[in-house]
Amino acid sequence: MFKKVKFFLVCAGIALGVAGCSSDDGSDPKPVLKSEVYDITVEITDEVGLDHITVYKSSSTKVTTDVMFKDDGIPVAVDPNVPLPPKILKWEKSYSKTSEELISIIVEGEGASTLDEVNVTVKKDEEIVVHKRASGKTLLLEFGF
Repeated sequence: MFKKVKFFLVCAGIALGVAGCSSDDGSDPKPVLKSEVYDITVEITDEVGLDHITVYKSSSTKVTTDVMFKDDGIPVAVDPNVPLPPKILKWEKSYSKTSEELISIIVEGEGASTLDEVNVTVKKDEEIVVHKRASGKTLLLEFGF
């Protein structure tokens, strides 16, 4: 009688062990990451001379670079009869990212006085996520989100 109970318990234990491991085939589906859109706005005061605005988007496998503004230092021939175009003081661009990605922003330039400044605002769904400001003669603003 004891042998039959022992045999039954061993068989039940093996059956439970096999049933518990049968769905563990190593093919767990990867979660789908939701991509969200962020609007980046860079604003400068009138006397600021920008060197560059660079945006880096990085994930675990690659980094992409986007230059929103770069001054190549090419002199412009000025015709006294033609007015200069108005100076651009604001840049806007949208970027999408998942929770596993990082967006880094670097803004570099020079001001004419300590009152000059650069402002960077990051919004998601019209709500401010990040706002950074730098002021002075040497302007460097760098952050990630």
